[in-house]
Amino acid sequence: MRQVNIIFERKDYDLALFYLKRYDSLFRRFHDHMSVYHLIKAICLRHEKRYDSAVHHSYKYLNQFGDKNSYNTNTIYIFDNLANIYYSKNKSDSALKYSNLTLEKYKEVEKEKRNTSIKIHAIELEEFKKLNQKLIQENEKSNISKYIIIFSSIFIFIVLLLSKGKKLKSYTDSKKRDVDNITKAKILKGLSDFEVSELFLDSNFTINSLAEYLETNSTYLSIVINNNKEKSFKQYIAELRINYVIERLKKDRKFTKYSIAAIADEVGYTNASSFTRVFKKQTGKTPSEFIKSIGVNTSSRLP
Repeated sequence: MRQVNIIFERKDYDLALFYLKRYDSLFRRFHDHMSVYHLIKAICLRHEKRYDSAVHHSYKYLNQFGDKNSYNTNTIYIFDNLANIYYSKNKSDSALKYSNLTLEKYKEVEKEKRNTSIKIHAIELEEFKKLNQKLIQENEKSNISKYIIIFSSIFIFIVLLLSKGKKLKSYTDSKKRDVDNITKAKILKGLSDFEVSELFLDSNFTINSLAEYLETNSTYLSIVINNNKEKSFKQYIAELRINYVIERLKKDRKFTKYSIAAIADEVGYTNASSFTRVFKKQTGKTPSEFIKSIGVNTSSRLP
């Protein structure tokens, strides 16, 4: 980890990722190192413009370590990392959210550590503030446009409603069954990008998380998944996770040596039994049976 830290401090992000991958199985044996592992990987992936994977490891860090230690300055860098990622992806609302969290966490840490030697450099604080101010200004401009669109939509809605003589309940019920073509196309495009990411591997990933990622709402998202994927959100995520496991088992011999519990944890299942049940339902085989079917010796599993 010292080796990786030195390379990371030199900003050789590609090489740092290389060594993180090389020592991946070793790091995972020592829980204390995983916070730094996810932190460095998230920041390196952002600089490599691999934004979806960078978001995944940022959330991995926050879910496992971010709220457990109020003195943890690394959480500041994770929040700032997410702010920069969402800014690069033109998701101004999410970018501003994490930029504000960056500054809030900074103030919290500084207050707790005022009498210690652990301080974040002033230049870094200025960078945090600079991004935050930029996002606030852009968000204000964006909000004006949103208000215009919202008020225009409300006005058009009222005119159409009155002209056609339809009741509000009838209109609402019809919207529940489907969404307009433009929104549907946007969500389907977002789902295509999401399906090649690793975000669905997070055990805490919910339909609200996906809706935020796609910049839509959970109701529209649920309708599109039900109508176009012909399955529920839970079934949709389960299918993505099992497909990921199948492809990785076929390509990564080291992965086939993992215990079933470790494989389950890797793809977001906290319960090995649940994972096995879902895997068998989709493939017709248990994970162990599938591994044997692709010609792998399962006698020496890793914990």
